[in-house]
Amino acid sequence: MVAGLMVVGLVLNLVAPCVWMSGGTVMRMTGAAWFGSMLYWGHLAVMAACLGVLARTKTIPVWLPVLALAGELIGRAGFFADTIHTATNMGGLY
Repeated sequence: MVAGLMVVGLVLNLVAPCVWMSGGTVMRMTGAAWFGSMLYWGHLAVMAACLGVLARTKTIPVWLPVLALAGELIGRAGFFADTIHTATNMGGLY
C-alpha cells in the first residue's frame, strides 16, 4: 500500500508542472519555476529513492519514514518557494 501511494504521489508531482506549462501566463510561470527548482527535483529524487528501497527490500526499514518525511518537507518548501502567485502578473498583459 505504501509503494502504491508513493507511485501515485510521484506521478502527480511529475504531471502537475506539465499541465501548468499548458495553461495561462501565471500557470506557465509556475511550471517553469518548478522545473528550474532544485527543491522540486530533490523531492522527486528522494521519493524515487524511497520507492526503490521499497521495491528492493519488500519491507519498510526503520530509517525509510525519516527519509520520506525529509523528502516531503523538501517538497513543501519547494511548493511555497516556487509557486507563482497570481498577484505577480496582476495588471500585466496576457
